[in-house]
Amino acid sequence: MTTREYDVRLAYGRVLRVLDAGAAGNPAVAFFHGSPQARLVPESWLGVLMAAGIRLLSWDRPGYGGSTSRPGRGVADVAADVAAVADEAGVGRFAVWGVGGGGPHALACAAVLPDRVLAAAVAEPVAPVDAPGLDWFAGMAAGNVEEFTLALSGREPLHAALSKAAES
Repeated sequence: MTTREYDVRLAYGRVLRVLDAGAAGNPAVAFFHGSPQARLVPESWLGVLMAAGIRLLSWDRPGYGGSTSRPGRGVADVAADVAAVADEAGVGRFAVWGVGGGGPHALACAAVLPDRVLAAAVAEPVAPVDAPGLDWFAGMAAGNVEEFTLALSGREPLHAALSKAAES
C-alpha cells in the first residue's frame, strides 16, 4: 500500500497536513474526518479502499493535528483547501466522503466545486445547530454536549478546556 504524508502550503502561510494513500492514477476520494478526529483513518478502511483501487486524500482540517488553524472560517471555506490538496496531489476530479462533523464539509465542497466533485457521500452527518425544531444535543454523550457547548461559546473557552484536558 502506497501511503505518504506531506504538508500543503496555502496562502497567508497556512499549512494542511495530508495523508495520501493509493496509486496516483487511481480514482480519488477526498475524506472529511469527524470531530475531533484527524487525517488518519483505520488501516482496515485503507485496506478496503486500496483493494478497490481507490486513492484516499485525507487531511487535518484547520486547527486539527498538523494543520494551521483558521479562526472565523465557515464550512464552505473548506472548498479552497480541498482544491489546494487535490491540485498538490495532481487530482483533477474526485469524490468526497464525510463522516460525522465532516459530513457538512463534504456537502459544502460538492456544492462549491461542482466542476471537480463527481459524487458526495456522508455518514452520520451533523445537522445545523440552529435547525428549526431540532434538539441538537438530544442523544449526545455528556462529554460531547460539554465540548460542543464550549465551542458554541467561543474559541477561547474551548481552547482553555482542551488545553487543560491535554495536560492531564
